[in-house]
Amino acid sequence: MEVSEQEGRPGRWRMVLLLAAAALAIGLGTWGSCLFLIASGKYAGLADAAYRSLQLFAFNLYDSGPLPWQLEAARWLAPATTLGAIYSASIAMLRRYGAAWRLAALRGHLVIFHADVEALAQRAARPVVLACTGQGASLLRMGRHYRLTLAALSDLVVRSRACHADAVLGYVADEDEALALARELHQACRSAGRRDLPLTLVLSSQQMCARLESIETVWEPELRPLFITPSEVADMKVCQAIAGTLGALASSAAPICIALHGDGHACLRIARRLSLLLQAAPVRRVQLALVGTADEAFAGQLALLRDAAPQIDWEPAPPETPEPAAAPRDNVLHVFCAASPGLLLDLIRHRREAHDIGGGACIAVLPRRWRSRAALAALPDKDWIAVTADLDEEISGSLLDPALETLAERIHEHYRGSDASGPAALPWADLPARYRRSSRLQAEAVPFKLLALGIPMEAALADAAPVEAAIAARIEALSQAEHARWMSEKLLGGWRYGEVRDDRRKLHPCLLPYAQLPEAEKEKDRQMWRLLPSLLREAGRQRAG
Repeated sequence: MEVSEQEGRPGRWRMVLLLAAAALAIGLGTWGSCLFLIASGKYAGLADAAYRSLQLFAFNLYDSGPLPWQLEAARWLAPATTLGAIYSASIAMLRRYGAAWRLAALRGHLVIFHADVEALAQRAARPVVLACTGQGASLLRMGRHYRLTLAALSDLVVRSRACHADAVLGYVADEDEALALARELHQACRSAGRRDLPLTLVLSSQQMCARLESIETVWEPELRPLFITPSEVADMKVCQAIAGTLGALASSAAPICIALHGDGHACLRIARRLSLLLQAAPVRRVQLALVGTADEAFAGQLALLRDAAPQIDWEPAPPETPEPAAAPRDNVLHVFCAASPGLLLDLIRHRREAHDIGGGACIAVLPRRWRSRAALAALPDKDWIAVTADLDEEISGSLLDPALETLAERIHEHYRGSDASGPAALPWADLPARYRRSSRLQAEAVPFKLLALGIPMEAALADAAPVEAAIAARIEALSQAEHARWMSEKLLGGWRYGEVRDDRRKLHPCLLPYAQLPEAEKEKDRQMWRLLPSLLREAGRQRAG
């Protein structure tokens, strides 16, 4: 049935009423503006896209899904084109209402949403999001965020004490705005008396992280933000998932093989981090196989990685269309990653058909903009471990494992007590970011070290006595592996051997094989292993408390 032009749009009398309502709204202020939005939505009709956009926003903000009032509000709201004439006036009015209401342009539609921190705290096990700003489209998928004022930030930080929030997390893409936000959060935490509240800013590039971290004069030691990139978070999560999966393969007598499939450069980035962690586990032979794009840049970086981590058995990448395997290998851990859901599914199906992945464990690194539930439903029949590369799911969880963060800090304090000098010898609160990352990487390697001893991380946190006995029996081999891990980290960071240490030129006298080290340097590696049981006991007590 055809719809007439008159029936397809509001009549003239309705337009007159809308204009009158707009004038009344401007006169009445905030509540009048809200009434106008509701009235215009009812008469102008609801755009399906606006409803879907608000629903998507609500699912991203709350793990439990959208609140009933949000969905009800979505049914009443009209497209922004209908309300363009009073857009700026509405913003000015809604600002007067306080920090509870926010106005945002969401995919071209005018949407009101409630940003109540206490309501978020009731739905999130560990509420961490108190402020989001800038062009952080990967978090809320919004075209533009309403900028929180310093007063609103202070209010949110103060209220965070009541809802037991344990961090502030912001997403920004512009360096100037990142610095401005970090300063405002810094001042808000200081004025609210929340010096114990960690600040985390997720930035778009590692270069931006390095530049902001180098501004030492801005940050007080206890309020220094942690700058991190989405890819770094994703790589940490993938390596933690691999550490949790390797225990199931420990009973196999054959060498464990970790096969990285998909986007060649993403696989190479994961392999770089993984190679540093695996070298800390000298008892088991581990192979790494990269099945990805073999362009010239990829080949050059892979050659550098192989030179820096010679202890890893690097398998040559199999051809793009390999023959079916004669016998499935159950000792292989397969990791699949791709830039889009379609490519990931095609890659998984292709590898299953070309050479059966057998009974080995499988990890799927889910691309951005792909929810975990939909991904798991679409994957072929198998027990898949899904790791999302998107940061949306980090809203209700801490970016860093508190136990590993405690290990990293204690590892650094131990290093300071061993004749350390220079910037690396500063206290943890004053420590430059590059040295913090090094300590965190050592802590991240702990689960791999424990697996080499045949002890899972959870068991070691509960009882460190077996760890102490296993270390005493293999101390020399373990110390040699720790030195190999440290050497690889330095070589991949551009360091070279030099008779005299020079941090500016990246020269270090200990970039030698373990056998050629002075006895005092070997003892440092041994002490790092002997320290592990006491670190595990402390981390276990913190987790239990």
